[in-house]
Amino acid sequence: LAEIDLAAVQECDYGPALFRARLVCVDCPQRMEAGRWYKVDVDLRNESPVAWPLPEMGAPDVRVTYQWLRHDGELFDYKGRRTVLPHMLRPGEKTMLPAPVRAPKGPGDYILQWDMVIPQVAWFSGQGWRGPEIPVSVVGA
Repeated sequence: LAEIDLAAVQECDYGPALFRARLVCVDCPQRMEAGRWYKVDVDLRNESPVAWPLPEMGAPDVRVTYQWLRHDGELFDYKGRRTVLPHMLRPGEKTMLPAPVRAPKGPGDYILQWDMVIPQVAWFSGQGWRGPEIPVSVVGA
């Protein structure tokens, strides 16, 4: 309980050091059916100096998300589902979490670009962090 209280009152500096993480997509399918949902496991490590608590425990409220890019790298859809952390993640700790991903509704070649966000604060990618990019072929259902 003391750790929860500490996370709730930690002074959160939203400087560049906060936006450091390692995210590895463990089992991302490279072929998906259009519009279908997939469970994709990601391995996440907090490489910042700040603990990432659960949303109800305090700031910062870190979430894993994704965007779809066209095969040429142009943004196609930035509204990927946001996945909350399964538990507090202290600096240096890692966890595996299932992230739901919905394939684009139209067939084609896309890039699944992983990102992270602190809602109403900033996208990790906007702070210089770069998540994995996985080429995905989307086929008709």
